[in-house]
Amino acid sequence: MDVVIAVDVEREHEEQEPRNLFEVVYRSFTIMTTVQRRANLKYADVVFRPEVGHFFAFDIGRIRECIEAGEREAQNKIHEVLTLLN
Repeated sequence: MDVVIAVDVEREHEEQEPRNLFEVVYRSFTIMTTVQRRANLKYADVVFRPEVGHFFAFDIGRIRECIEAGEREAQNKIHEVLTLLN
């Protein structure tokens, strides 16, 4: 039996209005990919959701915090994963 584990690191959406055409296009792309990503998550048996949405993707100065958030989420989900594997 296959077990599908997904990791969802969805970023919090901006609350402010787009200020220019680039931001409008970027926001449209973000909404489109968010809808698709959420639809794909239904195929996962377990979804890890570490609390990293408030970090910027390329904020390398906070890598340790991101890893720790992932480790905490893995600890929270370990029993669920083990149950599926048995």
